[in-house]
Formats: sequence, C-alpha cells, structure tokens
Amino acid sequence: MWIFNIFWLAAAASLSNSIPGNCSLIDECGKVKSLAAFAWITLIVFAAASCMLGYQWIFGGNIQIRPQDPILPTTNPEASTSAVNNTTSSNTSKINQVASSNVSTVASRQTGSGLKRVPTVTSKTLTTSAAPSTSSLIERLCIQCSKVESADGSVYCGADCILQVRAGAPRMMVLPAAHYMFRAISDFFSQTWLHNTNKPVIQYIYVIVSKEENDKMYRGYREGVESVGKFREQGLKDGNEQFRWHGTSRECKVGDPGNNGLCESISCATCNIIRHSYDIDRFGPRWGRFGKGIYTSATSSKSNDYTANNQESNWTALLLNSVLIGRGFETKENHETLLQPPEGYDSVLGVPGESLNYDETVVYRNDAIRPAYLVVYLTPTTQEIEKAGGEIQE
Repeated sequence: MWIFNIFWLAAAASLSNSIPGNCSLIDECGKVKSLAAFAWITLIVFAAASCMLGYQWIFGGNIQIRPQDPILPTTNPEASTSAVNNTTSSNTSKINQVASSNVSTVASRQTGSGLKRVPTVTSKTLTTSAAPSTSSLIERLCIQCSKVESADGSVYCGADCILQVRAGAPRMMVLPAAHYMFRAISDFFSQTWLHNTNKPVIQYIYVIVSKEENDKMYRGYREGVESVGKFREQGLKDGNEQFRWHGTSRECKVGDPGNNGLCESISCATCNIIRHSYDIDRFGPRWGRFGKGIYTSATSSKSNDYTANNQESNWTALLLNSVLIGRGFETKENHETLLQPPEGYDSVLGVPGESLNYDETVVYRNDAIRPAYLVVYLTPTTQEIEKAGGEIQE
C-alpha cells in the first residue's frame, strides 16, 4: 500500500508539474489537467486510508468506517413507560425476574421479621434478556403507527400513539408475532409453566387497551403504595408492580383466531375483566384460601387450571396482569376470613409448602390490579394431560 502511494505521488507530481509549461505541446490539454487533478484526489484518498490502516496495525486502534448497527430513534423509557401504563397498566419497563416457588430468580426485600425472599416478576427481562438488538427495528415497531421504535417494555412509541389507541377503548389489539414483546411474553409463559403436563405454545397475544377512567384509580393507588414503601429505592418498580397470571371463564370465543371483539354477556368473566378490570364484589360467596380477594399467580400452569370455555373451543385464553404487590405478607397457612391484608401490608403472598403446591398473590382492592395482555394457546387435550401425569393442583 505504501509503495502504491509513492508511485501515485511521483506520477501525479511529475504530470502536474510538466503540464503548465508544455500545455501547447499536449493534445486536449484540459483533459490532461483533469486527469492530473483526479490523480491527486485518488492519492489523497489512498493516503488517508493507508494512515488509518497503519494506525490500527501499529497501535491496535479500533477505527470504524461506519457504525456496526444503525442508530434507531429512541424515546424516554421512563416517560414512555409511565404513559403506557395509562393504557395497559403493565408495560412498565422490563420483566426482571421469572419467579414462583420453584424458580430460583427472586429478589430480596425487607419484611416484618427480617430479610425474606419473595417472588419478583416485573417487566425488566422483557427487554434485557429477551429484546432483540437495535438492528432489528421491525421487531420493536410501535403497534399503532408502525413507524417508530417502541419504548423498552412497551408496544407503543409514545403518548401520541397511546392517545390514538385509547380512543377506541376498551378493546384489544393484536400483538404481531414478530414483535419482541411477543417473544418475551411467550418465554415468560413457558418458564413459569411448572406443572408436569405438556407445555403449550402461545399462538396469539392481544394487548388490552383500557379506558382512561379505569386506570386513574390504579395510578393513584400505585403512587400511594410507593410513597409509603419506597420500592424504587430498592430497585423495584413503583408500588412493587409485578406481572401475574389469572385464569377465568369465557362465555364467548374472544381471543380465538379471528375473534378479538368483546362480547356483551355479563356472565363472560374474561370480557368483563377486559372491559372494566377486576371487581372484588364478583368474588361471590365461595371459599377462598386467603379470604375475599383477587387471586393471581406467578405460575402460568397454575392459572391455566382455572380457565374454562363455556362454548366449545380448542383454544385457552389466559390473562397477564399488572399487580401492585407493595409490601406482601408471606404465609404458608390458610387465612379464609381475610377481607384485607394484615396491618402494614398491601397484599398476601401464598408460599408453597404446607397448603399450596404453587404460589398465589392476592390483592383486596380493585385499584391494585389491571389486565394487560390476553394470551391464547391450544388447549392441552385430556389425553395429553393424563399421559403426562398432570392434574389440577393448588
């Protein structure tokens, strides 16, 4: 390369120096001058490239001619996350831990008698371990405008798209299978399926779009829980907000392929939760291990046991929710008469061991939970469950 440069330098210099005094002897002198100029330009380009390569060879410098990945438009994750919570109440920032009684990734937190280990399922690993590289822009596009990258842990790019989406609320939007959140939720579902049965594969995911008035009380309650517990200082989300599964019945076929519209039946628990969120008064006069509350679980297979189709369908629909756990009261014993958490606590955490095989999380206020996604998968057949030795367990 160096010899090549010297050759070009000598040739260009000789040619350019001889042209002014001999132009009358040269046919088409103008073209020759242009060629001489081109020779100098080429020399400069090669010289610059040679210097860069020489520097890298001698000093080990890491010189990049262009970025390795395209620079994508970004949004403020914290601001976008807060705005998205106004819509889905679950797209906080990322899923952090996959947790249940049999999952080892849990977070420490101070409880009444000392430092305990409690399940933590937020939205953090949805973008840390499951998110694609920034080069995969198509996997991160906002599901409303399909033009701008969605915020971390979100499916929207910002407030404008959220307002547009909310205009048609309550409703559900299809989450494209190519979107990184689809893969993240599917992985979360698979990792928290702990029953000894065949593990289903999620085929469809719907983003639940709630009305603004349905979320105002949730946000207000979250601020109150956070102001007391200071969970952000402990590395958790505001109000110790985490994801939990909930299984319930379907009167219609909402979520089945081609059916993302909500029915009007007052007895369809799934559609009523999507429309109005949870209502503790619908608990009814039945028995509850931890009293009259709204029950969820970090274990997808446990919540699956509580799903039911009141119409014939080959599909199962399961709700993924944002839950304000706050300071959770851990217990292995039954507390059937509870109407609220013990004093100083915001929720009850059923710990597997004595009465439970799998975890439970119970809140006692409508404002402490909001549905975020509806996931749909083919229902395991009775033969598959029996073959795997599975049964419904609490």
